[in-house]
Amino acid sequence: MADLYTLIRGVAAQVPDAPEPFIVQTYLDAAREFFDHTAIWRSDDVLCIRDDTFSTDSTAAFELDAGAEAEVVDAVFVEHGGDQLEKQTAKQMRHRADRSGKPKVYRIARGAGYMYVAPGEQADGDAFHGEFVLLPTRGAQGLDDEVADAYGEVIELGALYRLFRQPHQQWSDGKAAEFYMLEWQNKLAQWRQRAEDGGMRGVVRKVRYGGY
Repeated sequence: MADLYTLIRGVAAQVPDAPEPFIVQTYLDAAREFFDHTAIWRSDDVLCIRDDTFSTDSTAAFELDAGAEAEVVDAVFVEHGGDQLEKQTAKQMRHRADRSGKPKVYRIARGAGYMYVAPGEQADGDAFHGEFVLLPTRGAQGLDDEVADAYGEVIELGALYRLFRQPHQQWSDGKAAEFYMLEWQNKLAQWRQRAEDGGMRGVVRKVRYGGY
């Protein structure tokens, strides 16, 4: 795990007057925007843990555990027992008539860290396989080493753009903000296209699925 205070050294050198905690938060905000916009950070190393507290007669809820520093916000695909599930919205799932049998559809509850599948009767956490889209959590203290190595320099651009655009600060610099904004936007578009084209699947680690 790469500590955020280590990752910001290059940024801090360019804005020495900015407080380190503020740089860290700015870097983390840029990282979250980068991975949210591009969906490039993907992993099959996610535990799917059934939670009957939030399950119903027709839908099963599974907590998605990607580790302490990451959260699941989407999925590229999800399979159950080798059968691929169809992604649906909450409204679509509410109107499903089938309440029994193997899961056929799923949705990711963004921000909640849960996946809902229907029908839920035969849903088994050990039977899931998928590729999940991750973000660092809002309170993350670091980034996965492979992720930091692959995308750290791009995230620095977003952090510098945010820092230089801050008004009425010793380090404020409109021209620098405009420069880094353009660089940042170009990189966001490039990495998003690369993710959509399948040319870069992101960092995928070993399978770590769990059941109940």
